[in-house]
Formats: sequence, structure tokens, C-alpha cells
Amino acid sequence: MSVSLQIINQRAKDHAWSIDDLDWSGGIDRDRHFFPEDQMPLAFTEGWRSLLNDDERRTANQWYGCAVSEQFIFLEEAFLAPAVGAMLRLSSTRRDPDLCQALELFLIEERKHGDMFRRLLQSVAPEWYAHSDRHFYTPGTMGIRFGELCLQLPTVFVAWPWLGMILEEKTIAYHRAYERAYERAVAASTSPDPRRTPLLDPLHHAVHRFHFLDEARHVQLEQVLIERLWDPASAFTKDLNRPLLFRALGQYTRPRARSVSGNIVRALVAKYPRLQVFQERLLMGIMDLRHNAEFQRHIYGHDAIPQCFRALQAHPELHGITVVAPDFKPDATVAVAA
Repeated sequence: MSVSLQIINQRAKDHAWSIDDLDWSGGIDRDRHFFPEDQMPLAFTEGWRSLLNDDERRTANQWYGCAVSEQFIFLEEAFLAPAVGAMLRLSSTRRDPDLCQALELFLIEERKHGDMFRRLLQSVAPEWYAHSDRHFYTPGTMGIRFGELCLQLPTVFVAWPWLGMILEEKTIAYHRAYERAYERAVAASTSPDPRRTPLLDPLHHAVHRFHFLDEARHVQLEQVLIERLWDPASAFTKDLNRPLLFRALGQYTRPRARSVSGNIVRALVAKYPRLQVFQERLLMGIMDLRHNAEFQRHIYGHDAIPQCFRALQAHPELHGITVVAPDFKPDATVAVAA
């Protein structure tokens, strides 16, 4: 059972924050990583350690941190926010004041997140982000079309709360990874080589911590939306949406050579010409991740999105998601009971 809308709305008011609450004065520490290494797809490839040196790995990590910020801006502003806005315009929504308030607060917070990540990107590379929000992240045509369909018919294309829940629970996993990395760095600070576990850039850490403060509650709202949009939908509507959801998630669990990680490999080769001879090997390593059990478990498995997996267990019509999320293990008794 989902958390009530009244509780969700009250928590939003009680824990409201502004991007000016972050300390931007310290700027970016370019000697440190920007993102937890154990959340990078490239870090699960064989070539990450065997082919790249420390400087190349740090560069790739910083670029991936930028790509994550770019992706959040796109997914929240061009996908989730338009779908929520379309929901707000429905007469059935307007008759529910608690739902209206929850969706309005959601939109305010998503705009705030976009402003925060945009400011972070401009702090990193103003020459890249002065006039564009994307340098490494290229949304696929499927993602763009899916967003358009949800905007036009949010009560027909009802898979969007599922995808939103998955992607926003990843935010929680990112925050926890930052915290783990920080704790490891503190523990290692008394070692003979304090650089062995370097601290992540403090500003990136802070941005993802503040993002987490809202997204944990957004996951709860998306559970409410699943109950209101997905659960009462007809079998035909679910059959229509299921492949859209699976394909959208598959872009992350089965990365291709033209994914963010692939774009970073090509940028690395341009910056470090010695890597030219390894480009195909590095790209093949990315495409092989679909068969990498450790990657699947750690990045889009039960450890990363446990709330989503619990919700999926209760929906046997979605148990086929194992095709793109192999760490999900359907409970056969739930399917039988259904």
C-alpha cells in the first residue's frame, strides 16, 4: 500500500529547500572524481583497469558525472514533468485536491532540480553548457517518442510512473554510493597513502545529496500514480505499455556503443590518442555488459532499486521485465495467485 498523498505533501513542505542552500562558493575540485566509480557502467568493463591509466579514468569519471547531470535535466524536464503537467490538466485530477497539490509540488521540485544540475554543469564546463544542456548524453528516439506519447495521452500510455519510479530510485542509489565513497575515504585518510581512496568532489556530492531529499518522496508519489493509472488499466492498455517500458529500461541495462559510455570512450580517444588502438575493445566491453551479472545486480538489480522490485513482484503482468532486468527474479506464487 502506498503512502497517503496527505503525508507526501506534508513532507514536501516540511523538507523544502532551495538551491541557494548549497555552498557553491568552493567551486569544482578538478583533481577529484565527480561520481562514484561503482555506479559507472565503464567501471564494470575489463578495459577499465587494464587499458586506462589513472588520469584517463579520472577524466572518464568526471565526464560521466557530467552526463548523469545532463540525463537528469532531460528526463525530469522533458519526460516526467510534461507527463505530470498533462495529468494536472485532466478534469479527474482537478477534482482531487490532494493529488493536484502533490503534482504541483512535484513540478516545482523538478524545475528546481533542473536549475541545480544546470548550475553544476556550468560550474564544470561553461564553454560546453553556456547554450546547451547536453554534451555527452544523447536521448534515443524511443525515449523522446515515449515522452511525447505520455504528454499527449497520460492515461493511455501509463507506463511512465513505472519508468519514473525506477529512474528516481536510482537517485537514492547514487546518493548512497556517494556516502559509501565518503566513508571509505575518511577511513583511508590515516593510511600511508591517503590518495588511495580519494574523496569525491564535494560540490557533486552535495548536489546529489539534495537531489535525494526530494526523489525519495517522488518514488512514493509514483507508487500512488501506479495504483491510480496502471492498476485499473485494461489488459489491452497494459499490453500496449509493457513493451514501451521494457524497451525504455533496456537502454540502460543493455548499453550500446552509442550510449553515454560509448560517447565517453570516443571522447577519451580524441583526448588521449594512445587509446585509438583500444577503442573497439572498450566499446565491445560496454556492449558485453548486458551479459555481466555483477553489472546487472549492482546497477539495476535488487540492491539498486529494491522498492521497484517489490512493486514489480505484485504485478505479474510485468514479470517479463527479466528480459531487460535479469536480476529481477519473479515470485512464481504471485503469478499463480494472479
